[in-house]
Amino acid sequence: MSKIKGLIVKRPRNQIICISFDKWTSQTQKKYIGVYLYVNKMKICLGLINYRGFCGNEEICVHLKKLLNVFGLLPSEVSVAITDCGSDVQKACETMGWFNFPCLAHVINLCVKKYIFVSDGDECDDFVFDEDNDDISDAEIEYNKSLCNSDINAVRKIVKKINGSPLLRDRFSDLQQSSNRPLKNLILDNATRWNSLFDMLERFIDQKDVLVLLLGQDIKTINWTKLQTICNILGPLKVMY
Repeated sequence: MSKIKGLIVKRPRNQIICISFDKWTSQTQKKYIGVYLYVNKMKICLGLINYRGFCGNEEICVHLKKLLNVFGLLPSEVSVAITDCGSDVQKACETMGWFNFPCLAHVINLCVKKYIFVSDGDECDDFVFDEDNDDISDAEIEYNKSLCNSDINAVRKIVKKINGSPLLRDRFSDLQQSSNRPLKNLILDNATRWNSLFDMLERFIDQKDVLVLLLGQDIKTINWTKLQTICNILGPLKVMY
């Protein structure tokens, strides 16, 4: 800590200080705010703030002020904050008087969620896609997205059904063993966890043979080509994050 304080104190007077922070919840439901400082061409981890209960923009400001104070920094000494696009963190930056620079990875993540659509060719005759027309209307985007979501929602229902039934979970594991496959649980995506949609679909596709044995006709309506196409789009984005 003293070393970090020294770096901050010795900085040139006109040195711009930047901060980045992210509010997140672990898989064990513990809540954190991770904070990094950028000064003297260095990226410094200031640590994790562990908090409980509700944490809106006012609470975020309180937590950040306390942490900065530990390192002898005033909020007014910070110029720029890099965050995700959450309204609470953006409001916190406004309250603290920081210029807010949205995280590019999160912007891309939101764009993909809003505008993702794929062309399955003959696999989906109703799909609207004109490769020679870049001016696709919002209505067409929403229609294309709904076609994707119909299969994604079907996957979610199946994952919830299997994960929520001890009998189906045991049967699923037995079929994996009898097929000489490693034991892997199905993954359910989470709206607040980046890449979880890709993780869910990738695992679902990987377990296709086992799922067909387990559910039979109940799973034959799934458009596997469409799911794979969505995975092909989301895969490179996971590497970026």
